[in-house]
Amino acid sequence: RLPKDGTAIPFVSDFFDFSIYIDAAPAVIETWYVERFMRLRATAFRDPAAYFHRYAQLDDEQAREQALQIWHTINLKNLEENILPTRQRARLILSKGTSHRIESVAFRILDDHVNHCVAGALASGDPAEAGAKSKELLEAVHRFARAR
Repeated sequence: RLPKDGTAIPFVSDFFDFSIYIDAAPAVIETWYVERFMRLRATAFRDPAAYFHRYAQLDDEQAREQALQIWHTINLKNLEENILPTRQRARLILSKGTSHRIESVAFRILDDHVNHCVAGALASGDPAEAGAKSKELLEAVHRFARAR
């Protein structure tokens, strides 16, 4: 659990130069989990040595209920307590939609530049500084767009 008093605790991601967070709404991830569970029931779960083999013989309604129960008691809890808190540490956030396609990209260095440098330059009232920081931002956006 993360401390409620705001005390910073180290995460493994703090020791990486660049981190990527793949994001999706919890309801979307739940749907993916249930769909995958239902598909695996007809394939990998059939293997008697598989951990989830006990679910292979469930009918569709029982399997869907079991998948939702696992989702809500284990996977969603893990998402909320361990995964979502690391989102803010990522340098790149890729947000996926229901089709698994990336719908948005947040590059934290751009956010940092806008929130600190550009905002500070605008607040200073110095048109030259504001212009220079805005130009840096546009150049970064162009570099990012070309890299894609």
